[in-house]
Amino acid sequence: MPRRSISAFFKRLQPKKGGSKGSRLSTPGNILPAVSPPAELSTLTAITQTDDEGKVASCPQELWDEAYDQLKTEETKLLQVYEVILTNTLNDQNGVNVNSIKANGDERRAQLLLVIEAAQKKMHTEARVKETMGEGMKIVNSVRYIITAAVQAAPQAALPWSLVTMSLDILQNPLKQHQRNTEGISYTTKRMEWYWSLSNDLFDRAGPTNPSITPNMRNALLSRLRELYKKIILFQVKSICSYYRNRGLQLLREFAMVDDWEESLKEIRVLEQDFQSDCTAYMGLERTSLSHQIKDCLENLVALQVKGLEQQDRDCLRDLYITNPRNDRKRLLEAKGGLLPDSFNWVMESATFQQWHREKQTNLLWIKGDPGKGKTMIICGLSEELESMAPSPDLLSYFFCQGTDPNFNSATAVLRGLIYLLAIQRPSLISHLQEEYKNVGSRTLFDGVNAWVTLSGTLRRMLQDPALESACLVLDALDECDSGRKYLLDLIVESTSVAPQVKWILSSRNSPDIEAKLLKCQTAVVIDLESNDGHVADSVDAYVRAKIQQLNLIQDNEDLRANLHRAIIDKSNGTFLWAALVFKEIEELRTYDDDGEVLELLQDIPSGLVALYDRMVDQIDQLSRNDQQRCRNLLAVMATAYQPLSLETLPIMAGLKDRLARSEPLKTLIKTCGSFLTVRDNVVYFVHQSAKDYLVGEGHHRIFQPVPEAVHRDLFRLSLEALEKPGRLRPNIYSLPYPGVKTHEVSVPQPDPLAGIEYCCMYWLRHFCDGFFGAQAVIMDDIREGVDSILTFVKTHFLHWIEILSLLRNIQAGVVSLQCLVKNLSHHLDTYDSFEFFQDAARFMLHNRSILEIAPLQTYVSALIFSPTQSPVRLHFKNTLSWIKRLPKVDDDWGPCLNTLYASGVQAVAFSRDSLRLTASFYNGRGRSWDIATGDLIRDLEFSSVDCPSSTFSEDRKLLAVSSEKKTTVWDIEHGDLIHELDVDCPSYSMPRTFFSTDNQFLATIIGDESLKIWDLSTGLLLRQIPSESPHRPLAISRDFKLLATGTFKHIATEEWKAIQISDVATNNIVYELEVETSFFDDVTVFSKDLAYLVSAGKAVQVWHLPSGAEPIIMTNCEKCLDSAVFSDDTSLLALGFRDGDVEVWNLAGKVKIGSYRGHTNMFYSMAFSADAKLLATASSDETVKIWAIDLCSIHVDDPPENLRDNCKFKSTALSDDRDYVAYDSDEGNINVWHRHKDRQLPGVRRSRPLPRENAEGISLWLWQGKPVISRDSRLIALECIFSAGQFCERLHQIEVWDIDLRPIAQIPLRKWIDSHVDMAFLPDGEFLAAAHRHGEITAITIWRIETGELVSVFNTSGQVRFYFQQAGLYLATQIGCYSICRSDSEDPSSIHFTPTHHFPGFGYYLISSENTIAEDWVSWNGKGMIWLPVDFRPRECGSFSAVESEVVIGTARRDFITMEFEEPPAELGDWTPWTSSGSL
Repeated sequence: MPRRSISAFFKRLQPKKGGSKGSRLSTPGNILPAVSPPAELSTLTAITQTDDEGKVASCPQELWDEAYDQLKTEETKLLQVYEVILTNTLNDQNGVNVNSIKANGDERRAQLLLVIEAAQKKMHTEARVKETMGEGMKIVNSVRYIITAAVQAAPQAALPWSLVTMSLDILQNPLKQHQRNTEGISYTTKRMEWYWSLSNDLFDRAGPTNPSITPNMRNALLSRLRELYKKIILFQVKSICSYYRNRGLQLLREFAMVDDWEESLKEIRVLEQDFQSDCTAYMGLERTSLSHQIKDCLENLVALQVKGLEQQDRDCLRDLYITNPRNDRKRLLEAKGGLLPDSFNWVMESATFQQWHREKQTNLLWIKGDPGKGKTMIICGLSEELESMAPSPDLLSYFFCQGTDPNFNSATAVLRGLIYLLAIQRPSLISHLQEEYKNVGSRTLFDGVNAWVTLSGTLRRMLQDPALESACLVLDALDECDSGRKYLLDLIVESTSVAPQVKWILSSRNSPDIEAKLLKCQTAVVIDLESNDGHVADSVDAYVRAKIQQLNLIQDNEDLRANLHRAIIDKSNGTFLWAALVFKEIEELRTYDDDGEVLELLQDIPSGLVALYDRMVDQIDQLSRNDQQRCRNLLAVMATAYQPLSLETLPIMAGLKDRLARSEPLKTLIKTCGSFLTVRDNVVYFVHQSAKDYLVGEGHHRIFQPVPEAVHRDLFRLSLEALEKPGRLRPNIYSLPYPGVKTHEVSVPQPDPLAGIEYCCMYWLRHFCDGFFGAQAVIMDDIREGVDSILTFVKTHFLHWIEILSLLRNIQAGVVSLQCLVKNLSHHLDTYDSFEFFQDAARFMLHNRSILEIAPLQTYVSALIFSPTQSPVRLHFKNTLSWIKRLPKVDDDWGPCLNTLYASGVQAVAFSRDSLRLTASFYNGRGRSWDIATGDLIRDLEFSSVDCPSSTFSEDRKLLAVSSEKKTTVWDIEHGDLIHELDVDCPSYSMPRTFFSTDNQFLATIIGDESLKIWDLSTGLLLRQIPSESPHRPLAISRDFKLLATGTFKHIATEEWKAIQISDVATNNIVYELEVETSFFDDVTVFSKDLAYLVSAGKAVQVWHLPSGAEPIIMTNCEKCLDSAVFSDDTSLLALGFRDGDVEVWNLAGKVKIGSYRGHTNMFYSMAFSADAKLLATASSDETVKIWAIDLCSIHVDDPPENLRDNCKFKSTALSDDRDYVAYDSDEGNINVWHRHKDRQLPGVRRSRPLPRENAEGISLWLWQGKPVISRDSRLIALECIFSAGQFCERLHQIEVWDIDLRPIAQIPLRKWIDSHVDMAFLPDGEFLAAAHRHGEITAITIWRIETGELVSVFNTSGQVRFYFQQAGLYLATQIGCYSICRSDSEDPSSIHFTPTHHFPGFGYYLISSENTIAEDWVSWNGKGMIWLPVDFRPRECGSFSAVESEVVIGTARRDFITMEFEEPPAELGDWTPWTSSGSL
């Protein structure tokens, strides 16, 4: 394997560029070395006024020079330091000691960038360390709020924890400073480039060509720009000096935040806003005389900005692109004959439009009207005029929906178009896109299942960007947004309040759902075209006059033109579309004999759209019998299809063969269908939405014969025939190179093997359901025949079909259609043989949806491997896994877990009242809602821009209270509206707990140990405050707000308990009183909503029914820690979530456990029952949310694997070469050996030995690190341990060696200067041990003689390294090359040599991580993703994985060891891969 493959492995372990070797400028103890600056730099004096006092800059270079020189007078010492650094940097590069600082502004600016780059290289290692620490601190912060919540139950720990949190904040300062400085350098560099280009244009503005702009105006603007330059240069110079400052001194400055980079960046952005404001006013003056020139100039600037974008920004815009709305507007106008001012001027002159345009409090204009009234022409005109109107918005973006085109009829398409226009006009807004794109880097982000979540969040952030003073968003034909319109409307209405500076113009038909939403918006105004029929008629008149002028046939006949104009106006009824369709017929005329012939044609055309469409069908009736049938069939297919069809697909769906299936004859047939259809870019569309509405409405009886369902059945049959053609569907249809290729990495081959059948793949099964289970009754034998054909297809092509759906990024279509099939068959053929297979197929697809959407070929790998062994789908396709010789042990059948949603940072979950949706709130202030049946992400919410560690749903799941340290916000979940913002001012060591009243009229907040506050949610006012009475602190309040629970901890010696009191809120009388034995640090206290039940966990889990007495009704003495508990709405069921991931469900009335569920691998954050208590949702720190079916009629128990309790706490593992032994260390501090049975199905023997508690010097064991290793002959085991007297004391590394039966063999003390363990391996003869450790920039490879503990060889390198075996030798892979490690042939047999080698076979099997996660969830082969691991099959820790040539062993958190065995690799790998023998990959 070439050397670049080694780099590819290490690439995931560290940043791309290597660290610098240091610079002579970083001398300890000084900010600079003892180097004297050049003579001309030794004294900086203030610049004095000369004869050139009135002179102004005439070019960008001079402007930059002026800014720099002024800065030298204001920051003399700082600039002295910088220029010394610059001189030394240039000398280092040139190799001579001369002053080469340039005098020209452009060159000086280039030198500044050169020093920044050199300094960043110098600081690369430190930056890498800080980034690594930053990732670690993210993990710390993620659990910080969990600990804070736990501390609430322990008042004694509050003060110490507050000191800890304060210390954590201070410790994070250097990391925050580094991050903000890095972002600031990148931002200021890009912005300087843009302003430099802009200033070029400004210098050319004033002059005789622009008499309205005086030089003084221009100079004032340039002066503002000069101040901005100074701030940017100051930021960059300060950054350079901080890079070269003594690192200890700089670290102290970072702790104290002396250099506040965030504040400096804010100052720059404030100046940017001032400059942009002046620039807007400046441009406004120019518009009076140079509007067209300015428009051209702005377009050039936009092109310049886009051209100057960084590659990642250009890639982001490319992947975001779905259409350029500017081109759409041009296309629409060309199709309509050009823009007619009379068609929209009346709108601009109306009082309603003027109110919208000028009043800040009115920011939404809705233009509504019936089909064909010219709404699109109005929007085209307004969008053009708004670009030059005064006052004009900072940014203008628009989009034209088209219901007949899937690229233009969804909410995600609307947002992609709007965001694209915003981004290319204001490139700084791209940063809001990059927040998520930088982690994904592909189109998947914008067209995948989570596209709406990403795009809606991005648009919110863009519209709330402080630099965006005003904007106007225009959306045409909102009623034709068929997918996601409800959420789009919610987003638009929400933005009118959260971003009031943004104005909207919407157009649509009179749709009830749109009207209901928009008329509730307090800032909206309406223009109703039906109420302005006079203006609309005038617009149609202007349109007709313009079209008549374009009729070449009658150009010389003035009388005919006048008569034709009059006749069309009389019959059009003020409808643009009717007139346009009429002109289309008139344009078909090639000759005429007299005027009457043309007028007679018009006389035959009826008035009104419906009548016109009737006539078009009448014309079809005049065709020959065969042409009639073909046209009706074509129109029926187009009206029934779920999206427009391409010229390749339409013949398949219409059953056209031979000649008519070719492009040109097909276009002729489409033209024969009257004016119903049109062809654009080889796709067939309806000419207008009203045309399709006619065919499925008033005119359906003339097209659909006998019924529409029959057309669905035909489309199902034809689709299946197309898909079943030999060679059409096959495994790995795109020839992807390895099983883990992601959808966004796929390049479509040419010719595309899916061309023409994409529609068939997505909708064949949906057509079956709509055709056979529609309104019309179907003979049962026909249904059985159809089901048999589906079963035959699925048993042959089910996996192929899923793969193609993944490639088409539409797994949802398969999930929904299979569930629809199962649901309908359950009412008709639930006892039919095929029902079980279909039911299993639906479960298979839903269970594996998360990976199927990401990696198409995992259909044949992970989806099958981890499905139950008795799954009919797995059993039927078992030969697909023949390349895996031993599969991991999985469950036999599908369990009660209905779905697993992968989501990180979930804080609270709740079902909707109808139990159809699940909503989750996240620690980062976001929220999401999923469809429970399909797993579709249906809504994204943003509650806060800061972390919110506490949230609570109301009892009816309609409201959510989100709490941070300073405030609690209450949200309407359904609409995403903010209801109230309450100031709670919570102590830093605590988070407020919130409780809704049953009727949602009140909210109670418990703040630390202080008090309980009750708020009126109708007004947002504080109604009452109940102070805590020491030592009792408030714990909970009943949902009717009549009872209050308080508690206090008590302890005597080793005994601990808590005293609970339930008191009447009104009278303060104690109702119940109870003392419960507990454990201070493990205490969990949960009440039912009426405070009748109490769950207490400490030394045991106890459930009390308080009205019944002082004895617990349920007590479990299990050793597991309780994390979470939740009661069902009717308090009949109780769910307990334990820290190891187990869930128990108890029937409180019967006092029995009715369910025990396993699936999570870590602690719980939240649990919730559905309203009917048939479902339970659990959210865990393992980054999943699971939905469980609760069966009240039977008891379900997930039994743990045998011996799991003693063998599941793996830290790291090692597999011997002969695969007979597995060595692993565990949480208990033991080293363990599993001697596997020759029959791998049998358990084998396990031995365990405690690790040494202290070394020879009596120093205690601190921790053990790295992975155990086994010698090649399976005789010896080694593990590195660290001994230390305390956390801040010296750490001593020592390697412990045992034989395979865990008898101690040797202890090898390592050098004290070692920082961290990297890797370890026995040499092939077992006499020597190689160890790799990091110390600063050095990676040291040491060779030790095991028998004596003698160090025999040291080899130093840098960066990441790894040992590997090839044939009989041990090798070392580094980032710069590979080395063989072998004993010398000389007289000294202990001499070890490191010999360079070019042979690198790769590392074989190892784990890699998916994007956007730290979980190692892929088993890879030489870095290529091979098998994706579901959460409960992942290694417990990063070291809980080991592999040899053909076998993988994973120590999981819940399933003991799982193993997978593959084919033995050949001696010479060549192109061999483990999946080579698979026929599917």
